[in-house]
Amino acid sequence: MKLDHIIEGDARHLEHLIPASWVGQVKTIVSVIPFMYFSKENRDEILEGLFKCLHPEGYIIHVTYSPRSPFAHRDNFVQTRETAIWKHIPPSFVWRYMPASSFFSYAKVA
Repeated sequence: MKLDHIIEGDARHLEHLIPASWVGQVKTIVSVIPFMYFSKENRDEILEGLFKCLHPEGYIIHVTYSPRSPFAHRDNFVQTRETAIWKHIPPSFVWRYMPASSFFSYAKVA
């Protein structure tokens, strides 16, 4: 059974906004949080909150106006720019973030 839900609240504490049984089981998180306007510390707190909820093979899809990842300062997880949407004004960029452990599972399938 596929479940799709929109969750609203402080993303730093996502594990408290979703049912406890979902923590560590979420396969995909889609984010349009304007990270580039937050301090690195706030960005990192939010990202850690999202990662706590992911399934071991899960990932985060993030849409931003920046061609550079808002987490370029970090190297402890995999960051991949998936695509650029040039027809959008301003252009948008889609990033995939995943723990290094899930990258190897993803790479085997892709």
